[in-house]
Amino acid sequence: SAELISATAIRSVMSEPPEGGVVSLEGKVLTDPALLAELARAIDGNIQTLSSLSLSGCELRDEALEVLGPALQEHPSLKSLDLSDNRLSGAGAEALVAHVLAPAEPGKKRAVKKGPETTHLESGDMVHLSYETVSRPQQQQERLPTVEGVGLQTLDLSNNPLGVNGSRAIGEALALNTSLQTVAMRSVGLG
Repeated sequence: SAELISATAIRSVMSEPPEGGVVSLEGKVLTDPALLAELARAIDGNIQTLSSLSLSGCELRDEALEVLGPALQEHPSLKSLDLSDNRLSGAGAEALVAHVLAPAEPGKKRAVKKGPETTHLESGDMVHLSYETVSRPQQQQERLPTVEGVGLQTLDLSNNPLGVNGSRAIGEALALNTSLQTVAMRSVGLG
């Protein structure tokens, strides 16, 4: 079960991330908009040092990604983001794509392209979305279109009710985001 956390505790944990830039707020309740705003400010303040952020089991809802998304959007050092065991639906997945995963021109919000579950690329490669972990082999990554994305390499969205639309949005972002290597999506409401 999740525990309550204060804005002061968030500032304390985020002020000096442990060696390696790994921060875990796993199991802390982050449903209060003021706490989410504080966390977004703290993420912005750790732009060069934060490499891994775990928000697993924090009772996050879709609105949380609208608040945290802009802080995560161009975070150059963040390589791993764990959003597992929350309450993120398709709208949350689309917010994550819009702010974090889909490539965009600097200063512009990312666009979410609606389309089929399998995205055909110019090179003839295909990226398939499954409900298990999706990993892109190194040789396939090199053949994908070169589009600047954030440095995020690992994302865990397991145990969120993303559904078909949210899973599709994530799958489409995988086709364009060349930095993202592994996405865990177990038990996301696909049946």
